[in-house]
Amino acid sequence: GYANRGVHFNINISYKFSKYVGIMLMVGENINSFDKAAYAIDLNSSFVGGFTAQNISVSGSHYIGQYMVGPCFSIPLEKKFSFEVHALLGVMTSSYPTVTATQSSSSLDVNIYNKYNSGVGFACNFGIGLKYMFSKHIGALFNASFAGSNMIYHGYSYSSIYDPHPVIHYGYTNYTYSSNASKHMSIGMLNY
Repeated sequence: GYANRGVHFNINISYKFSKYVGIMLMVGENINSFDKAAYAIDLNSSFVGGFTAQNISVSGSHYIGQYMVGPCFSIPLEKKFSFEVHALLGVMTSSYPTVTATQSSSSLDVNIYNKYNSGVGFACNFGIGLKYMFSKHIGALFNASFAGSNMIYHGYSYSSIYDPHPVIHYGYTNYTYSSNASKHMSIGMLNY
């Protein structure tokens, strides 16, 4: 994909029914900027002869939200440390930036526009970690987890406009596609 490294955070709230078993509520977000350089390389390589000039504008970021609940298990290691495991289910939301690219060569100008509507899907999150308790009710969890979902995006817009030089040039067509149909995309993230 075209996501740069970004920011990830979770807020976890757990309640223990016993010394070893409890329930966890998690809200998490990933925010990543768009990698214009990688996108430009891919666009340039998709056209024979390449382009001499490119302008790529991006509106927004890659965003993924997680809203999960499920069981958590705790194995005490000593007074303030414990080993933690969780298996959560819930909802994941996602949005991608709107990308507009203008490319030029001696024989062709191309304008490309991509936009997905926000997506949503059933999700799972599995993780392990080490918890340190600062006090009886407040602690910090250092963990690694995997979150996954099969996202459904309702609506997608794409257009490519070819402007050949000279004006009489054959073999290129203008294309516009807009749909309210559902698109499915699998997402898997390793967070640590």
